[in-house]
Amino acid sequence: MSTGKELLIVGAGLTGALTAAFLARSRPEIAATVWEKSRGTGGRMSTRRSAAEPALRVDMGAQYISRFKPRPQQPKSSESEKLKEDIYSRLIADGIIVPFSGTIEGERAESVLCNYVAPEGLNNIVKYFLASSSAVTHFEHQMVRAAYGERQDANKVWCSTTSGTRIAADCLVLTMPTPQILKLEGDLLSPTGPDTRANLEGVRYSSRYALGLFYCDADDALLQLAHGSWSAKYFDDPIIRYASWDARKRASRTRGQALLIHTSVPFGIEHSETDKATVQALILKSLNELIPGLPPHSDSHLVRWKYSQVSRPYPGTPGYVVLSERPLVVATGDAFSGSNFEGCLQAAQATAKLIASSL
Repeated sequence: MSTGKELLIVGAGLTGALTAAFLARSRPEIAATVWEKSRGTGGRMSTRRSAAEPALRVDMGAQYISRFKPRPQQPKSSESEKLKEDIYSRLIADGIIVPFSGTIEGERAESVLCNYVAPEGLNNIVKYFLASSSAVTHFEHQMVRAAYGERQDANKVWCSTTSGTRIAADCLVLTMPTPQILKLEGDLLSPTGPDTRANLEGVRYSSRYALGLFYCDADDALLQLAHGSWSAKYFDDPIIRYASWDARKRASRTRGQALLIHTSVPFGIEHSETDKATVQALILKSLNELIPGLPPHSDSHLVRWKYSQVSRPYPGTPGYVVLSERPLVVATGDAFSGSNFEGCLQAAQATAKLIASSL
């Protein structure tokens, strides 16, 4: 039976999908709606298909998920470790993730227990959790305004998109980067003190470019390059920081190959306003020096990740910050936990617990 309470989650990335899934298990009677500004799920777990060969795909954002060793002060019997065990077990049992069997050159793996990849692309993880929730997801819904007490109902927050869609929510969950929260129109932060605004403004993100190169007809020379000593590699280069042979990384038997490049953060910052054609030319020049012998690619896709990873998080939070208690408005995500899969897992679990006890 429905509670009659309206929950709006903004962002169909990992944190939003996990929050919806956790609430579906603990409070299935709560009606959840998800707004996503883009045309598909994933957020920074984005997977791109080749226009020429749709079966050929490449992970543009996150490349793999790392399961970290328990901290010395956090025994395996702790609630967070039990949650991680449950989530990893479900994802493996349902074939959503498999162990990364290749080689990652240059990885800092001291605290990593195991790495996993998604055979169908990492955005499939987000789709999996959204599918397990009862949430209704609306794409191309970019939120621009949030205001309290409109239409004579002080216990709701009224949310609007660029296209004019409006929802009166009893609870609002914001999973987008904090600079986007600060740019929202309305009086969203009016119940908060100056410290909350200052801490939101203090969150910092790294920026970088991601370039996916598709080789639909892989010849022997390319296959030899792709099946060399590494599946993924971190470079000490001023332009290119990371590269991976995506099909090999995911142990895919798809015809063709895809090569994914992530630039360094300094390059991403320096060329934040440079036109994409120039950026791609600079990346390709450096790539051909690092991996000589690459043939011409048949298709490509370039993305600028303005908010790639959190470099300075919001201090001292349990995975979220409350912007209003009534109506309940929560900002959550990797800015409040950690910029990895387990950080988003922690933030979503804490947020779902708060909502379940408040609505």
